[in-house]
Amino acid sequence: MALDLKSYFANIPPKQLTILIVVGLGAVVGLYGYLLMMPLWEEMGKHEATLQKLRSDIEQKQRIAANRP
Repeated sequence: MALDLKSYFANIPPKQLTILIVVGLGAVVGLYGYLLMMPLWEEMGKHEATLQKLRSDIEQKQRIAANRP
């Protein structure tokens, strides 16, 4: 008793099939964002914090260098 997907989807009304496809694509996009992009965004935030610290260190050292003869 194999599941015949073609006949299963042929029996679903077109409006419901469209809704099913939209929900399925939304779930795929949501999982992509949650599982793949969120860790990258968190890592980017850490790198931005480090970059800001390094920039402030450079500014401080440039002020010190400008005051030296």
